[in-house]
Amino acid sequence: MDAFGHVNNATFATYVEDAMISMFKRWNLSQASGNRSVIAASLKLDFKQQLSHPSEIIVGQRISRMGTTSFDIQAVIYKKDTPNSPICETLLTCVCFDYDEQK
Repeated sequence: MDAFGHVNNATFATYVEDAMISMFKRWNLSQASGNRSVIAASLKLDFKQQLSHPSEIIVGQRISRMGTTSFDIQAVIYKKDTPNSPICETLLTCVCFDYDEQK
């Protein structure tokens, strides 16, 4: 929480990452295969409302773009009791990364 009693804005990045991991598990995808992985390259957060603690949230997400080495995941975070009113909208760009090649 921040000094004003709201969920700290950095916490939203954790919500998005946790949702991405859950999505990969549902699709039976491994995050890492040998020396290759999917990593975050960019994360954009647009805050629409404040979020107080405690709150139950819902994270809706979808793959919005597929490239040759990257893809985007759009996500919207809602409070469970107000599912038609977004708290935060996000855009996460993930890249496929080879640790041996460092690219």
